[in-house]
Amino acid sequence: YGLVGSEMCIRDSVCTVVEGGSPIWGSKPAFPLALVIGSEAHGVSEAGLSLADRLITIPMPGEAESLNAAIAGSIAMYEIMRSTQL
Repeated sequence: YGLVGSEMCIRDSVCTVVEGGSPIWGSKPAFPLALVIGSEAHGVSEAGLSLADRLITIPMPGEAESLNAAIAGSIAMYEIMRSTQL
């Protein structure tokens, strides 16, 4: 796993996880960054998680356990960009 040349251009790698990550709200990762969204069934692989600089979680009230990967990615990208504008 990894991106060719990433050690020269990516300052922060962020993985979304269902549990155990820091809440995304207020997270201010460094740019340029790599945002990793896992599959809906299995999440991010252990190998991928081991390479992450940080793990983030989208807190969800209610009984839903997880979000569709596209929705989770959209929320994460929006919140990361919003937090950099504050």
